[in-house]
Amino acid sequence: MAVDVVFSASERLELGLTSDDWDTGKISISPYIDIMESDNAPMKRSTINRVVQHPGLYSRSILDTGLKDKDQDIRFYAASAMILLNDLFIKEFRELQEKIEQAPEDHKLHLKLATEYDRYCSWGLPEKEDYPSYYHKMEKTYQKSLDLSTGNEATITGLTRIQIEKGEMDKAEQTVTLGMKLYPESKNIIIQYLRVLFFNKDYKMLKKTIRESLENYSDIAFEFQEPVVYWDESIR
Repeated sequence: MAVDVVFSASERLELGLTSDDWDTGKISISPYIDIMESDNAPMKRSTINRVVQHPGLYSRSILDTGLKDKDQDIRFYAASAMILLNDLFIKEFRELQEKIEQAPEDHKLHLKLATEYDRYCSWGLPEKEDYPSYYHKMEKTYQKSLDLSTGNEATITGLTRIQIEKGEMDKAEQTVTLGMKLYPESKNIIIQYLRVLFFNKDYKMLKKTIRESLENYSDIAFEFQEPVVYWDESIR
């Protein structure tokens, strides 16, 4: 039986279940990169401050630009911001781990921790050599949330995605199959199922499922429709 998890508005924002401040649908990264490549030091510092106050998908790209700045002060400012941003995540990890120690059966806490690991990695903040460790923690924590809750959409989607990322296709197939049973109408889970089929090179089933998805979801969102149509065209 599917578990419907209800999050408050603040929890949804914290879990990355809503668009963040750097969502491409709301804002373009280009003006900020343009600022970071200009000679306007005050605006560069303001942009770096924004990255820390409202971290998001483009934070690392903007700070990396600052780290290469010809102005030593801007380089130092960007480096300090990078350290602060990492410290904020590490602090969040520790606080969530402490809460889990107090309430180890609370699957929402495990989901929140897994999502924070997920966001930290997807935003490109860890050092390259640290990714395997975070992927391991992420998968383990998503799995714990799944075990405790029987299954909810956010957990299944996140767990399938990291299993695909790690190349654990058998596990990913099992997870996403469970998700499709529990949430047959979930577009997020279906897109993960299509990815599993693609990486397993099951092109016959991929093509069949693509056609069914496009027929069943006439209101399908563009961000879902685009890769589906691309896959369909690629395997003709």
